Amino acid sequence: GWLDKKHNNLCGMRFPNVRKTYAIGKTNSNYSIYKNWFDCMLDFKLYILKMEKHYIKKFNKVPNDIDLIEYMSTNFNHFETWKINLLNIIYTVKRKYN
Repeated sequence: GWLDKKHNNLCGMRFPNVRKTYAIGKTNSNYSIYKNWFDCMLDFKLYILKMEKHYIKKFNKVPNDIDLIEYMSTNFNHFETWKINLLNIIYTVKRKYN
């Protein structure tokens, strides 16, 4: 879509107000703008680490992949399709490499 082609934002990341970011700016609708796609991936990793810390604080345990996706689906992306697609990727990779 327009966000990834024009702004290198592959994940639909919003511009953070507090945490460190690799974004170089933001759109009028508060989506992050990145210099390149790799910076977007680095920023998404920072976000995942933040979410993992919140999960640990809330549940007093380290989340596995599925726990974190379930938790992120209530905070990062509430669309069921996102969660289903990500879970399918994880299951496929685990079947292939485990």
